[in-house]
Amino acid sequence: STQSTGAMTTTIEISKNPEDHFTRLLDRPGAKYFNLNPFEVLQLELEFEPTQVKKKYRQLSLICHPDKNKNTERARISFQIISDAYKMLDNKDTLEYCIK
Repeated sequence: STQSTGAMTTTIEISKNPEDHFTRLLDRPGAKYFNLNPFEVLQLELEFEPTQVKKKYRQLSLICHPDKNKNTERARISFQIISDAYKMLDNKDTLEYCIK
């Protein structure tokens, strides 16, 4: 997907393989503490278009949805992390906090 912010354009490809996301979200150092950066979770740059939040959320939630991944524990946790990141960045107050 391509993301445009003024004169700056960034492309971040989203893997279609759910295991890539499960590993990215659950197997990295510190993941067990759930201190994940919502921008990293949704694979967004700090400078992003507001429409990108919902678009990235939809892409990732479809890939990682528990119903599409045999309802595994890794899928359930990853889906919850993605949902929480979306809620944080979709809310003006928590978005401002995340940007600071």
